[in-house]
Amino acid sequence: MENLKAIQVLHTNIKQLRDISIETFTETFSSLNSSENMADYLASNLSAERLIDELNTPGSAFYFAVLDDKIIGYLKLNTGQAQTELKTTNSLELNGYTYSKNIMVKKPDSSWSKKP
Repeated sequence: MENLKAIQVLHTNIKQLRDISIETFTETFSSLNSSENMADYLASNLSAERLIDELNTPGSAFYFAVLDDKIIGYLKLNTGQAQTELKTTNSLELNGYTYSKNIMVKKPDSSWSKKP
């Protein structure tokens, strides 16, 4: 169970990226928003077309967090003009990261436990 990897998202992985994006966004924000607001956000911000546009943006890259061959989350890195803040050539922006609330997390003592 200790086989955690970061794998760059390719165009062929858009369905998996959309699935984990919707899963983790819904887990995190559904209790704070109306069903209508959630549906609107998911349709406009996590559509396959929107994710493809983001993936095609020069300087942007998505990476899956994969644990034991299961996608448990993702992160998005931006460099250069793809950054939302500094937009400098010598910086890296972590634009977002998210992971499934049901994953197992590693404790400092190297044992595994279910995330609270």
